[in-house]
Amino acid sequence: MRVLQSLIAMMAFAGLAFSQANSSLSGTVQDSSGSVIPGAVVVCLNTRTNLRAETVSNSRGAFHLQSLPAGNYTISAEAPGFKRKVLRDFPLSVAEIADQIIALEVGDNATTIQVEAKNLARVQTTDSQLSSGITGKELDALPLGHEALQVNRYLPGVAANGGADKVNGTRVGSNSILIDGVDSVSPLRVQNGASIVPTNVDATAEMRVVLAGAHAEYGRGAGAHTEVITRGGSNRFSGNAFWYVRNSAFNANNFFNNAAGVSRPYQNQNYVGVSLGGPVLKNKTFFFFNTRFKQTKAQSTVVRTVLRPAAKSGVFSYLTPGTQTVQTFNIPTNDPRKLGIDPQVAKILAMLPDPNDSTIGDGLNTGGYRFNAPSNATEHQFTGKVDHQLTASHRLFFRYTWLGAPGTSAATYPGQAIGTSVTSNTGFAAGSDWALRPTLLNEFRIANQQADSYNTLPARLAGPMILSGALFTDPLNTAFPLANLAPVFNVRIT
Repeated sequence: MRVLQSLIAMMAFAGLAFSQANSSLSGTVQDSSGSVIPGAVVVCLNTRTNLRAETVSNSRGAFHLQSLPAGNYTISAEAPGFKRKVLRDFPLSVAEIADQIIALEVGDNATTIQVEAKNLARVQTTDSQLSSGITGKELDALPLGHEALQVNRYLPGVAANGGADKVNGTRVGSNSILIDGVDSVSPLRVQNGASIVPTNVDATAEMRVVLAGAHAEYGRGAGAHTEVITRGGSNRFSGNAFWYVRNSAFNANNFFNNAAGVSRPYQNQNYVGVSLGGPVLKNKTFFFFNTRFKQTKAQSTVVRTVLRPAAKSGVFSYLTPGTQTVQTFNIPTNDPRKLGIDPQVAKILAMLPDPNDSTIGDGLNTGGYRFNAPSNATEHQFTGKVDHQLTASHRLFFRYTWLGAPGTSAATYPGQAIGTSVTSNTGFAAGSDWALRPTLLNEFRIANQQADSYNTLPARLAGPMILSGALFTDPLNTAFPLANLAPVFNVRIT
């Protein structure tokens, strides 16, 4: 153990820096008249894990406790000649810099005065940044689709734009996301509400979003800085399970589908999840894991723009300017070389179905084709975390997250081959928080994360393909298959 601590100490950076994931508690111990009390013993005890942090007030009565994990604490202060005071259920949120004055009353030290911390008025006087802390209970109560980061778009100053959210007018790339103290933003897609590894609500303990006045340690961006803490175990076993079902038997067809003779699209979804956390060694080692599985078999109603039969044969209609008289122009007949429609083009045009919908198109050469396109997807996710209290002042953790999401991409028209899309995101993070003494703290993080995505387009031809522009929807997808690989490696020492 001493060898491990020595290795970490060699990487330490001395100073009063604090981790962006942990919190700190400062304050003053004073008597009822407002005079400071030096030498008072201040103890901070985590109510879930019995993590204990202790310090002594200095000559000015001030105390400072660093590197405290987010959670509820019991804070006690005592000094000779004064009654012992206990603040129960004192909450510390993610990356909070809390300040608290503890007033002691003259009396017997064996007497204890207990105060509910939730009844205390807390005014932030030591931190200038504007931020919003969101607890796990609040995330559970919000309609976020089980993705914690979706809460960002509802915060003040955020202009939601389909994931490319802008905060206080800054660029999309000005935002950052930290999960357990490590950067989790894809270098290919920097977005306010998108991270490399998933942040589902059941696996998220708390989060904080800094919207303005961010401290220097956040670095590169002037937008929002989101901190997410993965849920961990405690001295009590706890967990949950859910099963959400959605079935097309409860749905009705819409008016336009009925008018076009298109059947009701089906949409069947099964979404299950399990979470469990607890102690491995009481007061020392804790575990937590969460897994969820979502399977969707669905159809979506699609309306494509297609050519009418005459237009597919090369006969186009138009209105004489200033009148409602319809004129036609036969391209093959008027071709001076009498070549007609190119055979390859004719094969592609023959793939277009005839219109069955009048809600789109120009009514002369184009119309709409309405149909139900299959859209199937599967998503499996796993998060596991282990926390270990090495000593009273040294904590370790390891977290692993995986997401696999194979799915299909809809064909352009019925009967065509369906494409596939596969997403695979993985990541691990390990960390050490070591308070060597009140003015010397080492926090170390190492992480590796990777976001991979692939898609195939079997309906694409190997050779040249027709491009219609905006006249009709091409029967063959002209896009190329795509693969994205986005590895991110982090080492952070403060």
